Amino acid sequence: MFYEYALEPQLLNNWPDFRYFFENMGVSRGRLISRYPKHWKRLVYESLADCGDLERKRIEEALIRADEKLLRRNNEWDSNKDWLINAEAEHARSPFHAIIARENPHANASVLIGDALNEHEPLWTLNNTCDVPRKAQEMADGVATLLQASREIILALPQMEWVDYRNPL
Repeated sequence: MFYEYALEPQLLNNWPDFRYFFENMGVSRGRLISRYPKHWKRLVYESLADCGDLERKRIEEALIRADEKLLRRNNEWDSNKDWLINAEAEHARSPFHAIIARENPHANASVLIGDALNEHEPLWTLNNTCDVPRKAQEMADGVATLLQASREIILALPQMEWVDYRNPL
């Protein structure tokens, strides 16, 4: 299973936090960062104002290679509201698995505090395996997030023998 997380860009304004989140995200971890809003990367860059030159460069270089951890999303964004208010509204419209932010002023059960995140948090600790019934809709639902995150898909199908039922042997 793959889960989509809205990650507040300002949480990534230093190398230790950036590295923690990026090491714990990606297809291999079952966690993908929502590209929310569409200009999410730009918001991360803007949050680096207080970084030293070396730290900023490390984060910028890592962001260049970050696309494999990001999930595109058609979303709504109100530039007159802050990131968390927008994320909570988007979550109500189309849910994330969780929102990871600097604070949770509305005591929203879906918002995790980035600095207090630990491996025992149920929305962070994932079971990456599940049984999916061999039915089209259930199989499609099971891989929908992975397909959405992919730029290229290669299907490996078992070789099947073609039988022409019009001309029996």
